[in-house]
Amino acid sequence: MKVYLAAQTFSTSVADALEFPKNYSIPQFKDSEATINFIRKIDALFDILNSKSRYSKGNKAVLRCNTEQNWRPVMTSIIDYILRCTDIKNRPLWLTPRKTAVIGFCISPVSICGIYESPSFKTRQIHFSKKMSYIC
Repeated sequence: MKVYLAAQTFSTSVADALEFPKNYSIPQFKDSEATINFIRKIDALFDILNSKSRYSKGNKAVLRCNTEQNWRPVMTSIIDYILRCTDIKNRPLWLTPRKTAVIGFCISPVSICGIYESPSFKTRQIHFSKKMSYIC
């Protein structure tokens, strides 16, 4: 999957573009609520996983201890939502032949939470070395 294409496709602007005709009762868009909801959730997940600037707000803010109460519930709810999504035959998407993207969207946040909860030895050692260099 080309991530930059997925990020452009699953963006708030695409969700807004689908919502606009729905709000004006255009018949072709009357059942687009589920698609809009899906796009907004995937966009939020992209924002959380791609956070880099410590000055950003909301889902684009860096994952920190003091913001964990903001990003962890969002990630958890998005994972639950993705795992509950079904295809037209009512099969869970993660059991269909095209399951790779679905599994990837679930594994990435779980991995980030795992790294956050128990960083590897090397990561802890680097932080310890940096802290000691400031003290000495």
